[in-house]
Amino acid sequence: MNLTNTATIKSLLAKHGLRPNKVMGQHFLVSESALAKIVKAARLDNTDVVLEVGPGLGVLTQELVKHAGRVIAIEKDLKLIEVLADVIPAKAGIQIVHGDILKLDPADYGLGALGYKIVADIPYYLTSRLFRQFLESPHQPSCMILLVQKEVAERIGAKPPKATLLSNAVQYYADVVMVGKVPKSAFYPPPKVDSEIINLVVKRKYDAIFDNIFFKLLKVGFSAPRKQVFGNISKIHGKENATKWLYKAGIAPSARPQTITLDQWIALVAASSK
Repeated sequence: MNLTNTATIKSLLAKHGLRPNKVMGQHFLVSESALAKIVKAARLDNTDVVLEVGPGLGVLTQELVKHAGRVIAIEKDLKLIEVLADVIPAKAGIQIVHGDILKLDPADYGLGALGYKIVADIPYYLTSRLFRQFLESPHQPSCMILLVQKEVAERIGAKPPKATLLSNAVQYYADVVMVGKVPKSAFYPPPKVDSEIINLVVKRKYDAIFDNIFFKLLKVGFSAPRKQVFGNISKIHGKENATKWLYKAGIAPSARPQTITLDQWIALVAASSK
């Protein structure tokens, strides 16, 4: 079944008495070129285990089962589970699960740290929570290839002097690779904005204690993004500590949070831990 054909999608939805659910952010990908870019970025082979988030009608699932050894597709909408049963033939290596991805424990499916890949066209409302859940997990994927809102992708990949709390948080755990833009016309129904395919290549280096300090300090530093970092940190930790830590990290007290590099934030955490 060709799920990149809009007429086919409309027919399939009508067969099951369904319409795209705006509340759940359902916009179905209908671009063969975008699908090809996603699969190519994932660099799949028959040894790979893929966790797919929100398979929808199964257009990406169809491609994943062709290239990966095992695919676990987690769908929250029970009605779409019924559609997927029609579209995706039951066979070894494919598991369609009705569930909430935000409540999933990778260990329940035998997914160990760096032992699987996440590949998904995710609803926009889910993006930030999904990053946090899996990048902070002890059972991290080796990479996350995601189709996300273009504006969110730009925020994630931002560098100084336009760095954000989100860009530092994601890049702390992963290298961000921009794979390619996807216009809103590549979806049915079309969303209001364009999208971008990103690849987050996980690179976790630190322990849980360091992680905890890093994120607390990062949030303090970005508590007032337009103000000098010295003022933000000194409000919580005192002027003496702020001066000492910034000096050791090689950060000018007058610097603003968005101009500070990730390496400098990490150095600041190291300085505050001594």
